[in-house]
Amino acid sequence: MPHPVDALVRRPASRQDSSTDTVGLTAGWADIPRELLPVVLSRLPCPVDRLRFSVVNKKWHGFLEQHRRDLHLPPLLPSLVLPSSSPEHPLVHVTQGGNTRRLGLPPDIKQRASFCGSYQGGWFVLALDGPLDNRLFNIFSGVSIPMPTTTMVDGRARYIRVEAAALSGSPVLDPPYNYTIGAIARIQGNDFSGIALWDPSKEHWTCIDWDLIPTHSLDIHDVVYSNGSFYFLNSYENMERIGAHPNREGVPPPPRLEIYVEKDWEIYDEEHPENMTVQRYLVNLGGMEEDNPFLMVLKYQDEPTQPTSSVRVFRLSEVDEPDAPEYPEDVEPRLHWHELDPSSKSDHEFFLEAKLIFIGRGCSRIFNASDFEDLDDKFRTGVSIFFYDDRGVEDQECFLRGDMGRFTLPEAQVEPWPPVGSQAIGPRSRKFPPTWWIH
Repeated sequence: MPHPVDALVRRPASRQDSSTDTVGLTAGWADIPRELLPVVLSRLPCPVDRLRFSVVNKKWHGFLEQHRRDLHLPPLLPSLVLPSSSPEHPLVHVTQGGNTRRLGLPPDIKQRASFCGSYQGGWFVLALDGPLDNRLFNIFSGVSIPMPTTTMVDGRARYIRVEAAALSGSPVLDPPYNYTIGAIARIQGNDFSGIALWDPSKEHWTCIDWDLIPTHSLDIHDVVYSNGSFYFLNSYENMERIGAHPNREGVPPPPRLEIYVEKDWEIYDEEHPENMTVQRYLVNLGGMEEDNPFLMVLKYQDEPTQPTSSVRVFRLSEVDEPDAPEYPEDVEPRLHWHELDPSSKSDHEFFLEAKLIFIGRGCSRIFNASDFEDLDDKFRTGVSIFFYDDRGVEDQECFLRGDMGRFTLPEAQVEPWPPVGSQAIGPRSRKFPPTWWIH
């Protein structure tokens, strides 16, 4: 199987002299002063271009490998991965610079894989069909880590397919394993999805409350990882917290917790018509907010086959109820989904600095625009919410992918993204869904 780097990089024909330090290039490239190499790297916002840098010659490759952590390279925004199979090519659209490139993938992944989530460092969660195969894949190294395809139900193994997943840490090949995967998964032959966890030291997935799935009480929309736990968002816009694993110091994970989140129903229902289709996403605010560090983003379509018409953003906040009744220890009711309003004084601080929000199941991220030097000016005001087409609408044995865009606040407008004409991105694909490449 060719290495992904070989597929990403179209190498010139190498010279017959194998002692040379270059790969089909003049000696001048190899003789560039070493102190200029960080300058070259700093001008390469695209991870694909950084891969190309690493294979120009042995000197450049060795420099990057030796100093990768010390280079303080400019941060990268998520790139949009657009999977496809023959005869189309998988693509990656780079947010910074707006370039669209072909993406080299191993043949089995290109033809059979669905992308179900991603993690920093080029890791993707994949579910392959024909035969069923769940795995982790690193696009930089080409390493694949197999994941189980079964869970135990009533004492017997049942096949399970991952639909969306989040990781608690970077995968490793050998123990000790300091990561866990929290997934939205489906037992083969079942019409409903539920919560599943995988500890790499275990032979099977562990499913949570799958006996409740037929009652629709576990209609799970999204999953994120935060501070030792996975948080699963359901269709009632409540959350369930499930501890990931003991940390490196052996501290046990937090206990399981049902989080019932209140809403201002009068306002909520006015702008939430029952006949609209809604997708729900959790966004971890991370270092931006220590207490209740989540946003919930709702993406609406007038009908399941129609493009996105509006997006709403809610912030998790405390509820001031001094006379509230007591609740069981495993229930947390004193939280509230507060819709962010650019015209509200109480939300002024959130909108004070331009933000970029990328939404996708298991891989949503938020960034301050000020952390990036090479952004288009239109991204430097308000809030930009980037989304990809996850409707799953099929047309002539292909999936439509025309519902990709950027929703802006305070304008409350949807515009096409990636920009039309940046490079050819076909309106259909044989593979679904797209995902974010987290750098």
